[in-house]
Amino acid sequence: MQALARVSRAVHPLAAIAVGIVVLVQLYLIASFVFGDGHALSTHRTVGGFAAPLEAVVVVAAAAGYWRDWRRIGMAALLLLVGLL
Repeated sequence: MQALARVSRAVHPLAAIAVGIVVLVQLYLIASFVFGDGHALSTHRTVGGFAAPLEAVVVVAAAAGYWRDWRRIGMAALLLLVGLL
């Protein structure tokens, strides 16, 4: 069990950073679309398809790595909730 917690605690921040990178790329792509690049919208949607699974990885890693730390697990779940809206 300790090995799972150790791995989950390593994966949790990496997945959260990956979500941040995906969001920044989406922001760039939608701005490109607004300023005239017609192909950026489809790329924006494709990249957006990676956001929700990464957010789910953040929640699962938080639950496995920080069990009973409800604040941390709740923040990870909130990330998923906001990302799905």
